[in-house]
Amino acid sequence: MTLRFRKAVEADCEFCYLVRELAFREYAERVRGWDEERERANHRTRFASQDFQVIQSEGLDVGILSAETTSDALKIFQLFILPEHQGKGIGSSCMEYLIQEATQLRVPLRLQVINGNDRALSFYKRYGFQHVGKTETHIQLERPS
Repeated sequence: MTLRFRKAVEADCEFCYLVRELAFREYAERVRGWDEERERANHRTRFASQDFQVIQSEGLDVGILSAETTSDALKIFQLFILPEHQGKGIGSSCMEYLIQEATQLRVPLRLQVINGNDRALSFYKRYGFQHVGKTETHIQLERPS
């Protein structure tokens, strides 16, 4: 499978919101609720301040990735795949790419998983992520360098 990452542009803002909503909303509703207006406003702020990548497979836009490298970690803010493209190895290919990046930089990978998203938690644990903390709504994970 060949994946391509392309930098999201303003025209991708709605697509990025839609991917997040379709992949994440059910978990958010259970843990903290989902207010459409607030979610859209927060997304707009994140989209303007974070580096979003559109994940493409076979020429189709299938997901989004937002990550940042700092001096002490590669932080994954969002990695969402459209539901109809989940289970096809796309998330695994993205994770292998991110692990390779973190290894080259000699930094750990860090992320959070919302409480109750056992599928995502299992996915990250398969890649060596360990539970390092907890908030009211999220489990904090790290994969050592």
